[in-house]
Amino acid sequence: MPARASVSAIKDGEVTIPTDQIERDRLIFTTLLQIKAMVKNNTIALSRLEQKLKEKRSPEVNIVSIEEFGFPMESKEDVSRVEIMLKDKQKMKLLSNHLATLGGFSTKEVVDRIMSNVFKTKLACQCNWVGKGGKVALKNLAITKAMKDAGRSRATEAELDTSIRLWLKNAHDRDGGRKLRAIKKEARDRQLALAEQHNMSFDSSTSEESD
Repeated sequence: MPARASVSAIKDGEVTIPTDQIERDRLIFTTLLQIKAMVKNNTIALSRLEQKLKEKRSPEVNIVSIEEFGFPMESKEDVSRVEIMLKDKQKMKLLSNHLATLGGFSTKEVVDRIMSNVFKTKLACQCNWVGKGGKVALKNLAITKAMKDAGRSRATEAELDTSIRLWLKNAHDRDGGRKLRAIKKEARDRQLALAEQHNMSFDSSTSEESD
């Protein structure tokens, strides 16, 4: 009785094809089983790799959301808190990318949108560029760097510095500040006018008594 041909499907990169039909069918079936097993093993390995990548990325991606900055800031304590947060490079990048999405066509508009998003008027009135008069100095703060990084694609650093300083200078005019100052000035002028009128009447009365 003649010996049967080998039924080995794949060995050392070579395939032996038997001449017998039954053995050939068995070879095809065995080969399919081997391929199925390899696909299953590859799927398991890929799934494990994806899980490891997710575990690696998750701590970085979920470090902080923009809401955690608590903008707009309204106190000096808020400034200190955000400065501590921005020591983390990932958070610094997150903030600058967020502020860059606020847009604006001119340097003034870019700075206005960024500053209005970050500062409440009350706090802005307590800040200036170099800290003159005991105010919060913004020049060297991390928050200022983040704001300038956000606007750098639309303006030079010098232009951004100038616009930020001007925005701070005009902070008192926002939220009805200019109108309130005008009302106060009008009230002072009215009081001065009344006082002057009173003094004139008093002088006139004194003069008549002397006569």
